[in-house]
Amino acid sequence: MNEQQDTQLVLIVDDSPQNLQILGILLEEIDCDIAVASNGKDAVDIAREQHPDLILLDIMMPVMDGYEVCRILQEDQNTSDISIIFLTALSNPDDLVKGLKLGAVDYVAKPFKGVELLARVRNHLRTRSMMKELAYLNATKNKFFSIIAHDLKNPFYTIIGFSEMLMKNIDTHTREEQLKFMQMIYNSGKDAHGLLENLLNWSRIQIGSIRAELTTLSSLDLVERTVAFLEPMAKKKSIRLEQEEDSAYEFRGDENMMQTILRNLGSNAIKFTPPSGEVLILTRESEDGSGVEFIVKDNGIGMPEEVQSQLFRIDARGTRKGTDKEAGTGLGLILCKEFVEFQGGDIAVESREGEGSVFTVHIPYVEGEAANEKSEVNA
Repeated sequence: MNEQQDTQLVLIVDDSPQNLQILGILLEEIDCDIAVASNGKDAVDIAREQHPDLILLDIMMPVMDGYEVCRILQEDQNTSDISIIFLTALSNPDDLVKGLKLGAVDYVAKPFKGVELLARVRNHLRTRSMMKELAYLNATKNKFFSIIAHDLKNPFYTIIGFSEMLMKNIDTHTREEQLKFMQMIYNSGKDAHGLLENLLNWSRIQIGSIRAELTTLSSLDLVERTVAFLEPMAKKKSIRLEQEEDSAYEFRGDENMMQTILRNLGSNAIKFTPPSGEVLILTRESEDGSGVEFIVKDNGIGMPEEVQSQLFRIDARGTRKGTDKEAGTGLGLILCKEFVEFQGGDIAVESREGEGSVFTVHIPYVEGEAANEKSEVNA
């Protein structure tokens, strides 16, 4: 359930329409998407916007030749990992060495043989796929150990520290102080339990041992239980937590996954909403009637576009603190995305700094299943 499963994209760059057509026809034999550019400038723009897995790049082009395209892409950290194969009629070894020094991974001489070209493209796409998977696994490992090394142990410092203080000096503290310490111990234990639960669920996803059990659920029942769960957290920050009165929609989903999704989104909204703010949870049927939408809306601090683009990425660096300096790992939103996709749905976010955020979860209706039938779907 990760981005490495997407179809790979190959960008063809050549100023000859005939060559573009021939290459496009050849690549139809490979399971990949194709983008084309007839000049170097367009090639750079497309590479930056669509981030292809591989570029088949002509060298001799007007305005901006292939060497310049390669140099620009290699110097940009956002595109430097894109594999480039030069397609060239140049036969001078110095020209070929120049291309490889600029960062190309291979070259194919013109006129090229279709079998040879396809073999090289397949090899480089396979290598690219393995590198992306390795990077994903490495990021997953780093995230896992970061949570264990820092976020998971921090609540236990509070639990151990204040419980020790109570045991050694209980007679010297007033009842109000004792209750305050116990409340802090309770809150830290609850935080640790929630994080551990997310961590275990996420770990089960990584090793493929989790399943989605589809049963008939009521959107109203899920929202009511979510609000009841979040109410103490909202009251603590003087945040008004509301659910929109609406009809109950029945759909088939995994009850535990849905509860985890809504609780994580709700607690995240409360975390980034200042005191006296408002969090609203509502449901509706999607405009096209294909499923149920759960919407969690807040009027909190919001977030810039660069933060939004990193929300569901395992390799995202750093997390923001809440309005009451609440710590976080970013794992909750990653888990939400995984659980939503397990049920065939999708999740989206809209946000503006200083105005708040809106998270929308779409869970599609499952066709051809009786309302009272229970089924298991392998992940």
